[in-house]
Amino acid sequence: MGTRSSNRTLALLFVAVALSAGCDALFNTGQDRAQNARIRVTGTSAGPLQLILSNSFSAVPDLNTGQFITVLTLADTFDLSLPIDRSYPLGVAERIFVRLTQPDSTREADVTMRIHLDDREVYQQRSILRGQFLEYQFTYQ
Repeated sequence: MGTRSSNRTLALLFVAVALSAGCDALFNTGQDRAQNARIRVTGTSAGPLQLILSNSFSAVPDLNTGQFITVLTLADTFDLSLPIDRSYPLGVAERIFVRLTQPDSTREADVTMRIHLDDREVYQQRSILRGQFLEYQFTYQ
């Protein structure tokens, strides 16, 4: 009976260690958290694009739809020509909000936006923007 109990204890210990390691990877609770986001945009545009960056935002429910919308508390807004290559700190809140727009609905931009958290690419999207935007949000839990 003692050996069987020991084997069961060892099996449970193994499962607990495996699950905690998996949770660490799943919920990004490890020490390898990114410090900076790098936003790169290439392509063609007839005019400047607008880049909005923030690490100070929250999600609040829309009273009409019940869906969550992003509300920026503070943001940096840049009017930039292509190519764009910006770094932005995730800050103490460990999060980033990025929105790239073609604010002039009479002009078109054919762009590819790539976002890296430190050295790891986490987002890549190609789009034709005309009065539209590309958006990316990330928050460590």
